[in-house]
Amino acid sequence: MTRRVLALGIVVICAAALLLGLRVVAPLGGDGPPLAASPVPGEARAFHAGFQTLVQDAIAKAEILVAMGDSRERNLLRIRAEQEGMTTALAAADLWLEETPAPVIEEPAVAAYREGAAAIRLAMQEAQAGFLRFDFDRVARATETLREGAAALERALALLDGQTLKP
Repeated sequence: MTRRVLALGIVVICAAALLLGLRVVAPLGGDGPPLAASPVPGEARAFHAGFQTLVQDAIAKAEILVAMGDSRERNLLRIRAEQEGMTTALAAADLWLEETPAPVIEEPAVAAYREGAAAIRLAMQEAQAGFLRFDFDRVARATETLREGAAALERALALLDGQTLKP
């Protein structure tokens, strides 16, 4: 009878731990009491999923602009349309970050995103100014800045995925 009560108590404790989002981890040697791991809050998972989608969209748009710069695209209407798409993607991510506070664990990814977004915005301004002045060296420099911004967005995505890339 005592064993049944003890077993039932263990089941209830494990169920309560699962409901509270706690994971109970036993030491490798099996000696000593189990240690409680830190909780994984649902809001962190929700933030991660939403922000990851926005960063992936921004990366896709940045890759198009980088490819256009590498190929020395001169169709200003096409370039402007792609820049507007990039601006819209960045604005959506910025608005989402403004409305959805980042959990502490995701702050490095948010910082990498902000770095990339700033570089991309600067690159688009510089490219546009270069085209207006027929300064194609400036456009080339803007493409390099855009590439750096895209790399920062990739770092943000890698941080969200739990990986690290070189800056």
